[in-house]
Amino acid sequence: MSTETKDERRAKRHGFWFGIVIGGLAGALLAGAVAGAAGPVLAAKAFGHGFGRVSLQDPEAVQERAEFAASFVLERVNATDAQQAEVKRILSETIGDVIPLAEEHRANREALHSEFSQVVIDAEAIERIRRAEMVLAEQASRELTEAFTGFAQTLTAEQRNELMEMGRRFQH
Repeated sequence: MSTETKDERRAKRHGFWFGIVIGGLAGALLAGAVAGAAGPVLAAKAFGHGFGRVSLQDPEAVQERAEFAASFVLERVNATDAQQAEVKRILSETIGDVIPLAEEHRANREALHSEFSQVVIDAEAIERIRRAEMVLAEQASRELTEAFTGFAQTLTAEQRNELMEMGRRFQH
């Protein structure tokens, strides 16, 4: 028997749906774009390889890909020109902030490879690299959360629900 109150259950549902909104927006608006840029920071190879990956060496190509993905998705939810412009502005800022993090991640990865190739392993150096990666992950998470919040605030509840439904169709 549950001892949760009605308000506690409502708060949990609210948190669950807020997560769905943010997750749906993330998947729909940033698929292959910001995720391609943030992937190396957040999950090393998990997002950084595969079909259609845009090189982070070319920020203009990343920006172009992000705008294309955003336009594609936003057209399906009948976003206004003003909404599309705001989403593109947020994307541009986020990409500008995340690409340098990916470059730092790459440098850390190379340093880690170098440390593991040594005859004598320097545990302190490896720990310093791990801590540096944790800082990068926190920064990337903060940037992406700000972007997702901005997207959510730009769109109407109905548009967010449509995006969530689109996202559900592409799961599994």
